[in-house]
Amino acid sequence: MAVAGCHPDWRWRHAVGAYRRPPERPALMLNILKSWLSSHLLRLIGWGVAGLSVLTVLFGARQAGRNAERNDQLKKIIEVKDAQLRATLDAPRTRGELVDRLRRGKF
Repeated sequence: MAVAGCHPDWRWRHAVGAYRRPPERPALMLNILKSWLSSHLLRLIGWGVAGLSVLTVLFGARQAGRNAERNDQLKKIIEVKDAQLRATLDAPRTRGELVDRLRRGKF
């Protein structure tokens, strides 16, 4: 049931104008991007590596600071435990020792 003078697929293609389109050509923006990347790729890689190395140094310094703080806290905890152990060793064991210490004033 074709209309005279029309292509048999006229119902499907008349809305988009398939017969009036210009010939296909490569995308201009894609070509510009490819040419720019090809000339600047090594420079971009260099900047990326430099940025990653700076980030690595900063994160390493941050981790070193955390480790130093953790070490200081550990030293304080050990000092407190040692003081508690010394106090336990020096504590009177019987009531008699406690009375003697109280009389001497060395408690």
